[in-house]
Amino acid sequence: MNDLKERYIYAVVKHLPAHTQRDVEMELDELITDMTASQRPIEEVLTELGPPNELALKYCGEGRTALISGTYYLLYIQVLKIVLPIAASVAAVLSVLSSFRPGVELSFAAAMIAQPIASALGMAVQAFAAITIIFAVLEYAKFDLQEGDMLKDLPEAPERRERVSIGDAVFDMVVSAAFAVVMLTGLPIWFTGENLIPIYDVDVVRGMTGFVILWSVAGIFSAAFSIVEGRHTFRLAFVTLAANAVIAVCTFAIFGNADILNMEFLTELLPRVYDVGVPFLNVIVEQHNAFMVGIILLILVGEVIYNFAKAFQGR
Repeated sequence: MNDLKERYIYAVVKHLPAHTQRDVEMELDELITDMTASQRPIEEVLTELGPPNELALKYCGEGRTALISGTYYLLYIQVLKIVLPIAASVAAVLSVLSSFRPGVELSFAAAMIAQPIASALGMAVQAFAAITIIFAVLEYAKFDLQEGDMLKDLPEAPERRERVSIGDAVFDMVVSAAFAVVMLTGLPIWFTGENLIPIYDVDVVRGMTGFVILWSVAGIFSAAFSIVEGRHTFRLAFVTLAANAVIAVCTFAIFGNADILNMEFLTELLPRVYDVGVPFLNVIVEQHNAFMVGIILLILVGEVIYNFAKAFQGR
């Protein structure tokens, strides 16, 4: 009985805001205990309380939508509230950096103000569209997965250390969105003392816009799925593996391009690197593409291993 009660409570609170979860857990535990005190079967009590997602909506005071409903709607709203302001701020800051030039004339002041605002709004709209589509897909999949007996479909209640951190997942979303902004706006940049020079050839990178966007979408999807899953499972591990495989392909496509580095940047940087006389720096600059591919693949493989290890630990 206790196992079924814990699973039901977890299914209710797992997608509620973190600051309310503990209070709701205690309230539901007391409520269910009182309802079963008269020897009523636990199955009857939980059925009377209703589906966990419906009860979660009542605790949040949120309604349904036609496209996204239940706890997916709650997650969707939470993610939007966090991601959109951060994405807009990141886009505005990067836009300022990409448009800034030392000694800029005052006649360009209006453009310097308008461009970050436009970039922030554009990034917010793109993030909103991507998140909406991803959660709509997850919502559609949810209906296929949750048909049948409500009590049999209750998720296992994991230990708190096994649960996915929403903060970490949102951070991953922001990083994935920022990657697209950084690459497609000509950042990162190198300051020579007189000019700001893009490290990567903007035209070459924009010619690979599809790979840049696919990278970003794969990262956002993986993070969104981890929030929906709520805990480290083998399903989450395999989704992470698939998403990181897509990112790996994009990595080879983007940084495997020999023309991606800006020749003006190389002309400015190489003499300074040779003057320093550190062989390791020479190798990083001369083999920049291979170095970037190696570092990114190492991070991707590490993330996959971590997720599978957490899934084994949870089992």
